[in-house]
Amino acid sequence: MVKRRWPERAGFGIGIYLTALSVGAILSSLISVPLYRSSGGSVPLALGLWAAPAALAMLLWLPQLRYRGAGSPATAAPVAASAMAPAAGRIKIYRYALTWQVTAFMGLQSLLYYAALSWLPTIFQDRGSSPVVGGNLLALMGVGNLATSLIVPVLAHRAPGQRALVVPSLVGTAAGLAGSLWAPLGQAPLWVLVLGISQGSCLGLAIFFMMARAPNPGLAASLSGFSQSVGYLAASAGPLEVGLLHTATGSWDIPVGLLLVLSACELVVGLLAARPLVLPAVTTTAVRGGPAPRDRLGDRG
Repeated sequence: MVKRRWPERAGFGIGIYLTALSVGAILSSLISVPLYRSSGGSVPLALGLWAAPAALAMLLWLPQLRYRGAGSPATAAPVAASAMAPAAGRIKIYRYALTWQVTAFMGLQSLLYYAALSWLPTIFQDRGSSPVVGGNLLALMGVGNLATSLIVPVLAHRAPGQRALVVPSLVGTAAGLAGSLWAPLGQAPLWVLVLGISQGSCLGLAIFFMMARAPNPGLAASLSGFSQSVGYLAASAGPLEVGLLHTATGSWDIPVGLLLVLSACELVVGLLAARPLVLPAVTTTAVRGGPAPRDRLGDRG
């Protein structure tokens, strides 16, 4: 939608979206535990409260229904041209290495985020913190997300390649994870903030890649749908595998060590996804048997 409605300021549009996500995460982390305690341990109330923002979001989305099936005048193709070639979204994007690089980056950053979101409070409680302090530290991680959610997409949009943003983001993620477990407990706010800033940057880059690596709004929607579907499916294993490893070993060392290895893997795919490449658009030449586009699996570039 950003690429269709606001392509000239896509980074800023993505930043607004991610800022709203971060604000919601901060509020939920700060409110849930106190509400649970003040209500006498009512889980339905502590969880059911968050149905209200979801309902509000649905109401705010309803005006978008008027745009169904109609592109903006700036991006709509002439009728004659659309009759000659299929829609750009029909391209089989899973055949391209760039698609899998963007998807892997999305999946790994989501896995690391949800693993930290699920287990950081427990890690701090095992280290001697109270549940309220654990929730506050989780909210602090959300503050870190907020700090970079608006800035990083804007910076990414100003450069053809984003490797200079990928490297510090992953270094910070690894440092934040390691510091949260092995640094002195009194330094926990510092390392949680570093982790939140870095993970917010990674999320901003992941969403930006889905838009920037597509040549048009149709392919951007296809790449976004594919990357998020596959990426979140893979990420759903993160909290489970961390919990199972902790149960099997009785320690947080091996689970966090695994997350550090995955951070290194994310750095590799992030450097590949950050290259100034774009998926090929479907053209009349390609449909009529012209040369195959580059950057398919097995191709160079």
